[in-house]
Amino acid sequence: MAGSREPRIYRETDHTADLRVEIYGTSREELFHHAILTLYTLLGFPRMAASPQRSDDRSSGGQVLTFCGTDEADLLVQLLGELLSVAVTERRGWVPREGGCRVTRDRDTAFLRLEGDWRDLLPIETGLEREIKAVTYHDAAIRKHGDGYVATVVMDL
Repeated sequence: MAGSREPRIYRETDHTADLRVEIYGTSREELFHHAILTLYTLLGFPRMAASPQRSDDRSSGGQVLTFCGTDEADLLVQLLGELLSVAVTERRGWVPREGGCRVTRDRDTAFLRLEGDWRDLLPIETGLEREIKAVTYHDAAIRKHGDGYVATVVMDL
């Protein structure tokens, strides 16, 4: 549709010497998906920031990533830290499966389960747009906001 814009999934905010981003989603699951897209966009990996795999895509083996932590913000930092590490050291990115994210909680622990696949980065994606050294717990938070959720994450540059 002419003149329409994709909804904003993240924005960078001011932070001394580091990179702070706010990530948006209408559900916790969408928020985690948008966090993955945000990381790959910030790193300059456009193919990894593309649409998720459709649930009827049979070209993959359907791998699963799982994390457990104290809360959803802990899960988010763990996830982004793992994806950053694999992108930099192994030159691979995670492509989530549509509808393949599940965030649950019991009394003391939060759980994240992501279905998808690892994909090799293209040779043209070998130079990082930004050198992100780490995803930190500093100011990491997920909060309900209006009809959705907002996450704040700070990354060391």
